[in-house]
Amino acid sequence: MISTRWLYSELPISLRELSSLMLANQYSEKSGRGFLLSSSNSESLTGKYIEKTIENVYIEDPMGNKIQSQSTVYYICKFAWNSKSKLLSITDPPRSLRKFINEIRSMVGLGVVVADINFDIEKWISEIESRNCILTIDNISCYGVRTKFDCLAKINVKGTTDVRRDLEALLDGKTYKLDSLKFKIEFENGVSANGELTKTGSCKFSTSSTTFFAKQLRESLEPCLP
Repeated sequence: MISTRWLYSELPISLRELSSLMLANQYSEKSGRGFLLSSSNSESLTGKYIEKTIENVYIEDPMGNKIQSQSTVYYICKFAWNSKSKLLSITDPPRSLRKFINEIRSMVGLGVVVADINFDIEKWISEIESRNCILTIDNISCYGVRTKFDCLAKINVKGTTDVRRDLEALLDGKTYKLDSLKFKIEFENGVSANGELTKTGSCKFSTSSTTFFAKQLRESLEPCLP
């Protein structure tokens, strides 16, 4: 299962210029921080940012004596930019993106924007279904459902087939907001995928073609940004 997080991004420089800055700040064991690029051209930039941290660890032996040892921890953030998109892709995202974002801002300076997205999942459904595919949603989580006694509820609907009709019947015209959904997709070219997408732009998926599906996901998410 591949985990991807999408962020809104604006850069005041081209990807070639950003690539040059990253190459000038390549990772080395001596510095303990920097970038390693996988590919770079005028249209795309992929790679990872690494920071090495050495921490002192104290353990107690059977005799009750405290022994100090060292532990090496690597912070790794895998990224991908595309010049035709405002979406920045982070693969297998670390718990926090602060180190990566701060490093980009320190290199590039003013004008860098990297922010969480909050998009319309229902619009994404429409966008992806227009791409010659069969989409099955077998799990939907929604919130903001107003009850009879003026309370707000969360609802999760799960099934072995598409659950959208069941959700609509259950809510019976009540307003709601989608939080996340689990899906299965079969494209016309034979590529299949399944996974989970959240309203914050995080997606976990497995697919028969990572490159193809990641492209479809990015291109269908782009029109859904506020």
